[in-house]
Amino acid sequence: MSELTICMPSRRNLKDSFAAIESALAFCEKRGALLNLSDNSGDDEKRAFWEGKSACLTYIKSEAQTANDNMVLAVQAADTPFIMLMGDDDLIVAKEGIDPLDLSDIPFDYVGVFPEIETFLAPEQPGPMTILSLEQDDASDRMLAYFNSGATHNGGFYSIFRRDVWLSTFDLFLRFHPTLAGFSDWALAISLFTAGKMASDPSIHYRYNMARWATTEEILSHREQLFTQAGLPQSAMKYERLFMFLDFFVLINRVGSPLSIDERQRLGKAAVYVMLGRFINDVANAPERYEEGIGALAEMVLDETDSFTQFQLGLLMIERAQPGLKDKYIAFIQAALEGA
Repeated sequence: MSELTICMPSRRNLKDSFAAIESALAFCEKRGALLNLSDNSGDDEKRAFWEGKSACLTYIKSEAQTANDNMVLAVQAADTPFIMLMGDDDLIVAKEGIDPLDLSDIPFDYVGVFPEIETFLAPEQPGPMTILSLEQDDASDRMLAYFNSGATHNGGFYSIFRRDVWLSTFDLFLRFHPTLAGFSDWALAISLFTAGKMASDPSIHYRYNMARWATTEEILSHREQLFTQAGLPQSAMKYERLFMFLDFFVLINRVGSPLSIDERQRLGKAAVYVMLGRFINDVANAPERYEEGIGALAEMVLDETDSFTQFQLGLLMIERAQPGLKDKYIAFIQAALEGA
């Protein structure tokens, strides 16, 4: 029985997605894994080429209108204990000479596995590699270790995760998040990394396409696009670290989390220290960039010791980014705490 399904939502046409799908299928055939290809490209040539191509491949003709919906469709169609997302412009390789991790033997307190991650700007050019594991016993220690690793990209989003934990996390996000912003993938990924221990499998080489982030100008343009797509003004970009803290704080406090109440509370305090602390530092370094009252609220955060009260002060600050966000985030955390 297969333990892993690679889940690839794909909107690119046959030509532009071919290398990614081909590499995923080769990996699955070599490792006894499965591939769910959720295709909302509308490309009949692509469907004709891949449908029925391999016993490892399930082709899903998707009518999903958004990338998020197509992603979840691919994961929902899996019936293995573990899933791994893959972008349709990325590549994956099963490395020779290294014994793969047996997912059936992973202890219950592990939520997933990091592959070896290489970032590249062009497929023919090798790029820098990241090998990461987070096996600390406490969730707050895992979060601190992740930030101390100096990760400069979110390639860990494409790690192996327990399917049930992934689905419950994304269900909350997709049903109740105030904006469904594309930049929320950082908070989503780190909430998964901290939900349990993360092992490492260097026999899985994941090549993460960073072409859209090649230059400072492209990075800025892509960030602006993410905010626009989320219905946020460009002026809200300076609140990005605050958004990350609020999203993460809600996600780690959801009903059904693998973490104990005590672990969630410690993790919330650590998130205040690291994530909210970075935003407070931004405000302190350039108070003139922020709307009236932000500086005073930041000082109140520093004077407070209760992490939930500090979260509430964060809500008052995010309201300055766009009126109405505070109430939307209140609904988001109520859904998390009540298990809606």
